[in-house]
Amino acid sequence: MENPLAQNIKELVSLLKDKWQEKYLNMCFLKSIEINDTGYLLRGIKQGKIDINFPLTVICGSNGTGKTTFLQLAISCFHAPSRPLTALNKSYNYFRFNDFFQYTVKDKPQQGVSICFEYTKEWNAGQKKLNIVKGKDRWMRYLGKGNKARRPEKGTEFIGISRIVPAFEKKAYQSRFAHKNSKPVSYSKKMNEYMSEIFHKKYEYSLFEYSDSSGKYKLNDYGSYTSFNAGAGEECIANILSALLSCPENSIVAIEEIEIGIHPACLKPLIRVILDIINTRTLQVILTSHSPSFLRNCPRESLVWLRRCGDSCNFVSQPNIELVIQDVGAKPEKLVHIFCEDSLTSLFIEEVIKRKEERDVLRIVEEGGNSNLPDKACADCSKFKIDKRKCLIVYDGDVREDDTKEKQAKERAENHGFDWAFLPSTKTPESYIADKIESNMSILNEVFDIDEARGSNMLQEIKSLKHKEMHNIFLLLSTRVGNGDSETGITETKRKIVRYICQKYSDEFLEIKEKIQKLIKA
Repeated sequence: MENPLAQNIKELVSLLKDKWQEKYLNMCFLKSIEINDTGYLLRGIKQGKIDINFPLTVICGSNGTGKTTFLQLAISCFHAPSRPLTALNKSYNYFRFNDFFQYTVKDKPQQGVSICFEYTKEWNAGQKKLNIVKGKDRWMRYLGKGNKARRPEKGTEFIGISRIVPAFEKKAYQSRFAHKNSKPVSYSKKMNEYMSEIFHKKYEYSLFEYSDSSGKYKLNDYGSYTSFNAGAGEECIANILSALLSCPENSIVAIEEIEIGIHPACLKPLIRVILDIINTRTLQVILTSHSPSFLRNCPRESLVWLRRCGDSCNFVSQPNIELVIQDVGAKPEKLVHIFCEDSLTSLFIEEVIKRKEERDVLRIVEEGGNSNLPDKACADCSKFKIDKRKCLIVYDGDVREDDTKEKQAKERAENHGFDWAFLPSTKTPESYIADKIESNMSILNEVFDIDEARGSNMLQEIKSLKHKEMHNIFLLLSTRVGNGDSETGITETKRKIVRYICQKYSDEFLEIKEKIQKLIKA
């Protein structure tokens, strides 16, 4: 049974999926961003397109892929009708491309870069798109005749990583607020509720505010202490929630690396709170993250995986999160559990799945004995609390040597709630390999780089093995090719043969491959 927090997140996701279709698509929100291939580079990116289909978008991926670039483009595609709380330039009441995309004489100029923004609804004379080409001196003219905005108007907020800077490190904060009093704000009640939910303690939130010719400044008051004595995590979350609760309704909010300064235990309730605010205030929130703790708790509908290939950005919507976590450099959890008879079958499975990121999320269990594989798999699932829908029984080929035996094997797996697959042929894996070598002697020549005469002699020795001695085939091959009779030498010989056969006869392993990949993607 799901805990109440997980259940509430699931309910909010369902509400927001419906709301995206019924409300968001009938208002002007961001639908996609595309960097067009014009031969010019934006921070090393020549092309890439992100599509958005949910009110919360979590751009995830490893460092240096371009997450921040697309996040900053997202906040640059709208024109704020009133000054953002997080405005970066005191001379402008809206975000400009130049707030984010700056360069020195050492950086490559961005002239010629082409960006296309697509919106969920027409915003100007039937237009759903806005195309911008960076000129020599500017990105665009932000205001047209009569000071009319040349981008769709919408509240915009950018919450950058400066939120982690503690109050005592901010210049002149002590002198500005030493003799000031804080005041409750319109969203104080909600702040108290949300902060208490995340940190499990009571808050009485209010705000210090100060302004002069240099700008506007704020300081959080948590009730019994202020930002000067708050934890880094409290400050980070308070600054995020403050922006989400105080920005105009229907705003777009961008958050850079949301996990900064926050303990993993607080991330799941933070996700619920963000979803709740999005739903209540009809916000569009786009954020970046490469935190395994955060990403594992995100609804899959929100995830967009960014992978860099040279100067191109490739986006994958609703990816398998463990593949993303592996990509960001963390150890993934095992997603698929495969039960087989022995190490040879296990080796076939490993070689059939060629991509390392897919192999790394497989747990292959060698249980021994085809006849009782489902029973042992069932015991394993019970012991480790594994979902049987994420499991696969892989039988050796000889289980199919007669129809009755094959039918019984399938029924045993299905009765326990498992899916199943078979290795090719109707023989043991060792006999299957021997048959392949016998029918194609070039296998020995190509795998071990030996001449035809030597390969022919080895083939005769393989043929002389009786059925009961067929398990000695790898010992025979290992000693003949110079790998010796050690376990290491035999394993190396076995892997080379299996790898070659899986590549040469890949069509024969399609059933296993497709079933495993389907489970990984599920």
